[in-house]
Amino acid sequence: MKRFAKLIKPLLLAAGFFSLGLGILGIFLPLLPTTPFLLLSAYCFMRSSDKFYAWLINHKQLGTYITNFQIHKALPLRVKIVSISVMWIVMLSTAIFFVHLLPVRILLIVIGAGVTYHIAHFKTLKKTTAMFHIQKGINLSHYLSQVFGWSPRETFITRQDIANITQWGFDHVRLPIDEDQLWHESGEKNADAFAYLHTCIGWCLQEKLKIVVDFHILRSHHFNNANNEGAMTLWDSPAEQQHMMDLWRELSAELKQYSTDELAYEFMNEPVAPQPRMWNDLVARGYAILRTLEPERFLIFGPNMWQMPQFYASFELPHNATRVILSYHTYSPLPFTHYRAGWLPLGAYTGAVHYPGRTIPDAEWEEFEKANGKGVFADIVREKRDFTKETMIEEIQPAVEFAKKHGFQLYCNEFGCLPSVDRAERLQYYRDMAAVFAQFNIAFAAWDFKGDFGIQAWDRTNFTNGAADTDLIAALIE
Repeated sequence: MKRFAKLIKPLLLAAGFFSLGLGILGIFLPLLPTTPFLLLSAYCFMRSSDKFYAWLINHKQLGTYITNFQIHKALPLRVKIVSISVMWIVMLSTAIFFVHLLPVRILLIVIGAGVTYHIAHFKTLKKTTAMFHIQKGINLSHYLSQVFGWSPRETFITRQDIANITQWGFDHVRLPIDEDQLWHESGEKNADAFAYLHTCIGWCLQEKLKIVVDFHILRSHHFNNANNEGAMTLWDSPAEQQHMMDLWRELSAELKQYSTDELAYEFMNEPVAPQPRMWNDLVARGYAILRTLEPERFLIFGPNMWQMPQFYASFELPHNATRVILSYHTYSPLPFTHYRAGWLPLGAYTGAVHYPGRTIPDAEWEEFEKANGKGVFADIVREKRDFTKETMIEEIQPAVEFAKKHGFQLYCNEFGCLPSVDRAERLQYYRDMAAVFAQFNIAFAAWDFKGDFGIQAWDRTNFTNGAADTDLIAALIE
């Protein structure tokens, strides 16, 4: 039995290449239908080689046939009429002028009838595919991701919280999830955690909120690993990469029941690959698998290195990508937005910070460098300059241009400022961010609802809500 199992993948791989060859011939020969052979090839590769499957799905020419079929599961009426007409012209001309044996003529007619049925039985493409429209959102952090002792699920996010989010004027939530919250170490799904996930999605749908499910942290990948948080084995381990694909297959099976105009997937939060191509390759693999599992689902991707906008220069979208939303994160100027953040090296600095204007006054720069040391974030946080609304626009230009070039919605799904800075300056930061989003038609999800940056106060001892920050909410919504 084991010996037979070992033979299956090579056989499927060989069948995939054979079918691929027929599909390519079909592009040039009317007698051979192209799409069915390419679909068969994709099926064989999907079960034998993620590498060749991703290559085929993302191929500039061949992938188009598969992508169009996956999305619509239908053919336009014109395509049906032209395909059938051309086929019968060729078939009948061949049978009348070039073939004189009756059995061969009959065979040609039988083949023609079969291909006609094959083309005609597909649905006729009429409907417009549903879209996933979002504009103003908030992150539901610390619920199914980065869960701490102060955020018990049964009280941390409730039905009333979701109702409040809608009443304040938000239209969606970003819902981060972690592997260690939804799957046990054995690989078995955590039934209780998945129940909370479905319950929260249900509340959102009842309140007319759309949902972005964000795969935030894997056991093999933590965005803050360089700061001694979590593991980082994803990029060097093919087994871990395959495991990630398998997790997405399981997650898709759980969530595919939800409408594509109500829920979208974010493939992975803040990748930190040693080389950009590693992330681009993983995106291509993930896109290929998810597009096959759910052809109409909107998928969200951003660039390597914490999804910061300047790294769009090295980001590559899969060929023929459809129904994609492009994301970026920005916390600039970091010494201001993360002032006294205990989880970053710069948290030791207690001098002055400001927005707008000089983030760190020149007189304080030596103290800032001394407090920050040679930490991993030293290069990122060297903000010895003025920072204004215009600087914000300069920072995001690479993301804006990339989205414009590819014709996809741009989405800033993380930004925020800790309340440790001057309150008036903090509110000005949020107002300017919201103005920039409006100016460039960028959707957003602020970080976060009840965490350190929160718009809703949370008593971490008694597990009860405090007051909502109505001024901050107004800065975001208005």
